[in-house]
Amino acid sequence: MARMSEENRIRICGASFFLLVLFLLSTGCATSPSRRVLGRHLENYRKVYLVKGKEDPREVTPRVLSRLQLAGFEVTEVPFDTIKELRQEAVEKGLDQPVLVCRIGYVSASDPALYNSHAFQTIQIYFYDLKKGDLVYKVSHFDYHATFPENTDLNRLFVQISDTFFPGQPNPFIGRK
Repeated sequence: MARMSEENRIRICGASFFLLVLFLLSTGCATSPSRRVLGRHLENYRKVYLVKGKEDPREVTPRVLSRLQLAGFEVTEVPFDTIKELRQEAVEKGLDQPVLVCRIGYVSASDPALYNSHAFQTIQIYFYDLKKGDLVYKVSHFDYHATFPENTDLNRLFVQISDTFFPGQPNPFIGRK
């Protein structure tokens, strides 16, 4: 009987640990934070080429474009095929102003609990230096049980982006739903 009780304790501890990990994953604790890459001075970047995806059924690119403009960037939407030409032109002309290339990746799902709206299960926004091709900044969100509408998640990501690229300036995304 004592052996049985020890087995039950081990099972209960194992089940508790599994439930704790499951809870942390479902609450967004698995979300990777935004991060600077290569220690760049991100405050110097003001011009952005936003890469238009081949397929964008949720039309996320126009929403990101408007938020980039609201944050304070000078944004131009370009097809993916033209990035090589723009990079070559920037290298040949030796442009002094640093320029970013922004790419977006996401998975969106319909959520009946959100009144048939869509929510991101994952979204990543990458910023690359046009001249060097280096990743300079990345911000992402992962939530397997997508609980907020897409626009809410975009606004949350842009709070981080605006604070990073425009430190000390008022953040237009704070307080937006």
